[in-house]
Amino acid sequence: LKRAWRDNSQERCLKLLGEWLLGWSLGVRKKPLLETELFEYLGRNRAWKSIVGKNPSVWLMEAKTRVNGCESQRDTPLTDDDAAFIKAGPNDTLELVKFLIIRKKPRWLMGWRDICRSTDERTVIAGVFPVIGINHKIPLLYHNIRSSPLLIGMMASLVFDFIARQKVGGTSLTYTYLKQFAAPPPSIFSTNDHDFANHRILELTYTSHSMRPWAEDLGYTGQPFGWDEDRRALLRAELDAYYAMKYGLNRDELRYILDPADVMGPDYPSETFRGLKNNEIRRYGEYRTQRLVLEAWDRFTTDGTFSKMSRPSEIVS
Repeated sequence: LKRAWRDNSQERCLKLLGEWLLGWSLGVRKKPLLETELFEYLGRNRAWKSIVGKNPSVWLMEAKTRVNGCESQRDTPLTDDDAAFIKAGPNDTLELVKFLIIRKKPRWLMGWRDICRSTDERTVIAGVFPVIGINHKIPLLYHNIRSSPLLIGMMASLVFDFIARQKVGGTSLTYTYLKQFAAPPPSIFSTNDHDFANHRILELTYTSHSMRPWAEDLGYTGQPFGWDEDRRALLRAELDAYYAMKYGLNRDELRYILDPADVMGPDYPSETFRGLKNNEIRRYGEYRTQRLVLEAWDRFTTDGTFSKMSRPSEIVS
């Protein structure tokens, strides 16, 4: 679409917008886009037969049109608000596309570090960061703003990292690996889950004015949070306990992920987070993460926090 706009090709822009709207309709509304709706969004008084090469109603039903539309929607999802913007936008196609490009331009990025080594404390190092130039060593992912905090929080959790360590066979964490990692389905995250996790994730990620767009998209307009190591360790531990619960684990299974020897005995030959454990013992005189996570689990179990949230009936992989 950007290329068609730069080439000042109104007809190509209209055709691509039509495909994109079809992808939105199939993906969000769960129904095809009708010819009359295409006219409502993009205008009836256009040479549609010339633009798409046939009757628009036939074009909208073709498999190629649907595939192109679904790919556009997958790459850059349109929302209901975006569709309403298109419907009420400028009559001039190039002006409409210009404003739509600005509207869909990301205000922040989300991704993970490709390099992962057995000596690192963590395998999956993921986060959100400002819009900057990156290369292939920081793969990106996109999601809607409502679910993005929960997604990035899950990717930074110990449980997700444990799963990654069972899958990754080299030092490059590629998209192919990521797609194999088991994850709770989005349907099990309720309003209570968002209320619990979002403000903790916001506090961990909004520590610089450069991330203000991210905070604003989450509905927060205050100042960045101060960097307090003890506070951050507590928040991370609470999120680790929370995501262990969302994965359907019990306390002993969480203990095993933190340190198998704690469950199976000191002679057990397997390890999980040796780098993290050894670094914390050297730095704090204890395996601090283990203590904080289990304390958080016990606290949330006792005070009823976990009882307000659903446990998964399935894990998607």
